[in-house]
Amino acid sequence: MKQCYTEEKLIQLIYGECDIFERLEIEDSLKNDLCLRENYDQLYKAYHKLPQVKFAPKNSTINNILKHGKGRLEAMY
Repeated sequence: MKQCYTEEKLIQLIYGECDIFERLEIEDSLKNDLCLRENYDQLYKAYHKLPQVKFAPKNSTINNILKHGKGRLEAMY
């Protein structure tokens, strides 16, 4: 039976969010379905154009969180 995969499933594959069986099924379909392969290739190229964002809070934010936690801990005892 031929499976019809959505763009969401292809994106899950790109981000490594599929289970092993689903990944193997999609990869097999990519070998045999030219239209699906073209769609996947477009999504994959777009994925690599996205900036690789890394988030890191400012030190003052971390310190505020730690102070808040310490105050709550002291209130317990």
